[in-house]
Amino acid sequence: LLVLTSGYNRNFDTDGRRIAAASNDYVFVFDVSGEVPRQTQALALPNAFLGLAIAPDGRHFFVAGGRDDDIHVFVKQDTGWREAGAAIPLGHDNGELPDGARNAAGPVAAGLAVTADGATVVVANFENDALSVVDWQRSRVIGELDLRPGKIDPRERGRRGGTYPYAV
Repeated sequence: LLVLTSGYNRNFDTDGRRIAAASNDYVFVFDVSGEVPRQTQALALPNAFLGLAIAPDGRHFFVAGGRDDDIHVFVKQDTGWREAGAAIPLGHDNGELPDGARNAAGPVAAGLAVTADGATVVVANFENDALSVVDWQRSRVIGELDLRPGKIDPRERGRRGGTYPYAV
């Protein structure tokens, strides 16, 4: 069982400096094979927001990095789960929308899902009004789908919709 904490866990010392070690989000791993669930790991993340998906092979899972605009890939090993290298950046330059426009809030990687073949992760870009398509094995974004009306269909320009995608 995987449990994702997600929020703005910001702890500061008396001088107002952020205490990095006390300001993480986590994936808590539980063994639920017995009568009583038993926590086996606490995997720290600098930031997270909503997204957690397990690959069909059961040996990988993915976490959206929230305001860090990235995704984390974890792999199962004999001794437990570990992060499989550096987080994969989604490449939104400080809130850049797919057409080069900007939003003031900055990027936020939110909900995500993995395809049935386990090869691709799709990430909802909460503040960027788009979806990123990621080849996680090659650590790169392979596509971006702008969800704003008028971008998908020019006849819909000016219509509301497509904003703040939360989950896929």
